Amino acid sequence: MEPGESPVEALRREVLEEISLPRTAYSIGSMRGPYRYRFPAGLTKKGFSGQAHHYFLLHLRGSKNLVNVTGPNAEFRSARWIRPEEFNLAWLPPMKRRAYRRALQDFFGATARKHANSG
Repeated sequence: MEPGESPVEALRREVLEEISLPRTAYSIGSMRGPYRYRFPAGLTKKGFSGQAHHYFLLHLRGSKNLVNVTGPNAEFRSARWIRPEEFNLAWLPPMKRRAYRRALQDFFGATARKHANSG
């Protein structure tokens, strides 16, 4: 979040920047967080030694083809739709795995896969 920005304002900005979805293309179902994690020892980002994330369950209005990861501010190379229990924690850096596991459990009651060779 930028200074003075609420979690919902940050969501709207990030979703537009990163996957080109305007706020009319989705509705917010629920929000959870913050989920916190620390960076490895000695690493910082903008002077911080970790991050706190708020996660949202969004309902897409319209086609999944509205998601565009090739926009001017895109941070992703591709996107695909998966079921929550198909999420593989090995896709993440170790520092983020506990927070993601908790978010998946809190939102979906799902347990993410834990092994690198499982997906």
